[in-house]
Amino acid sequence: MSNLRQKVAVYLGLAEEDYGFDYDQQAQRDSQTTTRQSSVAVEQDRPYAPATTSPRRIDAVYDVVRMTPHAYADIKGVAQSYRAGDVVSMDLSAISPDDAKRMIDFASGLTFGLQGTIERVGGKVFLLTPTGVDVAPSVKSALVA
Repeated sequence: MSNLRQKVAVYLGLAEEDYGFDYDQQAQRDSQTTTRQSSVAVEQDRPYAPATTSPRRIDAVYDVVRMTPHAYADIKGVAQSYRAGDVVSMDLSAISPDDAKRMIDFASGLTFGLQGTIERVGGKVFLLTPTGVDVAPSVKSALVA
């Protein structure tokens, strides 16, 4: 019965749970675990840094994946192309304003998460560019037409 009372007191926050050993024993076990784990070097808090290579240059419109979504569900295709490393042009003129806003929000999060850029090239046309890719201004102007 004492065991049940102890569990209820711990659950209510009136007592601390007894693990069956003293604090000194726990600290000793923790230090042994730390020394064993310290032999393995793991970098956990290192920010993401993409490979530093020369930027890939896009000089032709046919190198850009052009998409005209008709429903919010079409954002999956945009995301798959972008994650594959393609430059994606989204023309949102054929979609409702509410869905267009949702798609822009999604695409903004996608590009931020993968450290790329999103920019409006004109009207309702947005260009999603992965990191390490440079799009020529002539290509950007050709996407609007």
